[in-house]
Amino acid sequence: MKDMNRIFLMGRLGSDADLKETKTGKKVLKFSMATGKTFKKRDENGQESDEKLKSAPQWHQVVIWGKLGEACAPYLKKGKPVFVEGEVRSKKYMTKDGFERWTYEVNAKEINFLPSLSYSANHVPN
Repeated sequence: MKDMNRIFLMGRLGSDADLKETKTGKKVLKFSMATGKTFKKRDENGQESDEKLKSAPQWHQVVIWGKLGEACAPYLKKGKPVFVEGEVRSKKYMTKDGFERWTYEVNAKEINFLPSLSYSANHVPN
């Protein structure tokens, strides 16, 4: 069996991307993005309601290394929709209080910019 570490995310940027340079001179771009799960509200009896949909955002930290990060930096602004493909990386760190914590980030290998418009069934673009 071949192991695989692959993640696909589609969501919106929570902040403008931040391009920096490491001590060794390599460029790294970082940003946060939100994905959401949309579901129907339920009434007091547990039955699905036709009322508004409710969305619960999940936040992801995304990192893009090298030339890809440099090329994407000018376009990755808060609120922009994107599709990210990459791998999940975990990092262990110690808090100031001496507690061990873990953080997870997406090391992006591909990024696609999505159109900002959302179309309803009644709208047909020209």
